[in-house]
Amino acid sequence: MNSKRIGVFWLLLLEPLCLHKVFFIKNLIMDFVKNTMQLINFPTITWLNKGETITGDHPGLIVRSLSDLEDVDKYYALDFTEIRLSNPNDLGNYLESKSIGYLRNPIWNRRFAIRKINWVEYEGIHVYGIIPGKNIKINDCSLRDYISPVCCKNLEIFNSFCDDPDVNNRNPHTLEVYNNSNCKYKIRSFKSDWYGLCLHESIEMDYYEGAKIIQLILNGKNRPAPTDFYQKIKTVRINGYYPNTVDPNHPDYKFTRSFDLNHYDRPAVMRKIIQRMIDVSTNSKIQSLNSQLQSLNSKIESLNSQVRSLDSKVIHQIDLDELKSTIANLKKVNIANRELLPIDIREYIFAKINVSLQG
Repeated sequence: MNSKRIGVFWLLLLEPLCLHKVFFIKNLIMDFVKNTMQLINFPTITWLNKGETITGDHPGLIVRSLSDLEDVDKYYALDFTEIRLSNPNDLGNYLESKSIGYLRNPIWNRRFAIRKINWVEYEGIHVYGIIPGKNIKINDCSLRDYISPVCCKNLEIFNSFCDDPDVNNRNPHTLEVYNNSNCKYKIRSFKSDWYGLCLHESIEMDYYEGAKIIQLILNGKNRPAPTDFYQKIKTVRINGYYPNTVDPNHPDYKFTRSFDLNHYDRPAVMRKIIQRMIDVSTNSKIQSLNSQLQSLNSKIESLNSQVRSLDSKVIHQIDLDELKSTIANLKKVNIANRELLPIDIREYIFAKINVSLQG
C-alpha cells in the first residue's frame, strides 16, 4: 500500500515535466512540418530523347531542334536546355499541345502566357525572364538584375544570384510578383535563401521565407512593408546576415542568420553557379555523344547482319572442266578485239553467281 502511494506521489511530481516534454516534442514536430510542407513537390519526369520508347507516368522530351516539337502530344514535359533559337517566336504553334504541363528551362515566349502550365523549372542557366506558371522553381541560376513581374502561385528560388546588380536598383535580389488582373494566380507561398519578395498590396499567404523583409510598392517606389503587413501571412521566416531594423509583427516569426549577400560570400556563390552551368552543359554533350554512339552501333550491327546473311548463302562454284568448256565456246565467237575475252569470261562468271544467289 505504501508503495502505491509512493508511485502516485512520484507520478504527480513528474507529471508537469512529462507534459512539458510532450508540448516540447509537439512544438518541434509542428516547426518541422511548417518548414517542410511548403517545399514544392515537383513530379518526377522520365526525360527521353527524340525517338526513344515512351516510359514513365510523366514522360518528358529533351528538345534539341524545332523538328523535335512536331509530335509532342504524347509527352507531359519539355526540356529546352539544349535548344538554341535566334528568334523565340519560331516556336510558332508547336506549343499548343494540351498535354504539356511541365517546362524545364523554357525560352521566353509570349505564347506561354496563354496556356496554363502547372510546373516551371529553371536550373543551371541564365534567366532573362520567368514565364507564368502555377508552381515555379529556380535552382543554381544567374538572373538578370531586373526580371519582369512573376505570375505564379508558389515560388521557390535557391542558390541563385543576380549576375550584374544595377547600382541604380535599390532592391537587388528582389522578385516582384503580380497581384492584379494581369495574372491568373495569387501567390500563396515564397521560399528563398537569397531573394526577397516585392508585392503591390497586402494579400493572404501561407508561407514566406526570404533573405529580406517583404518590399511593398507604393506610388511607384519600393519600401519595406509595415509591421502589421504580415498579419495575413501564416508563417514568416527571414534569412539574413544582419537582423532587421524593424521585425515583422507576427506571432510565428523567426530570424535565421545566413550569408552576407553583398560582401564575402558572393564570389563563392557565383563560382558554384558557374560550375553548375558547366556541369549541365558537359552532361548534355555527353548524353548527345552517347546517343550518337548508340545510333552508330545500331548501324554497325545492321551491316554485320547483312554480312552474315551473305555468308550463309551458297555461291555456285565453277569447276575446271566447266571453265575450259566456257572458254572453248567463247573462242568460237568472232570477236575482232581479243582483249574483250577476259571481260566476257568475268561477265559469265558473275551471271552464274547471280543465278546461284537468286536460287
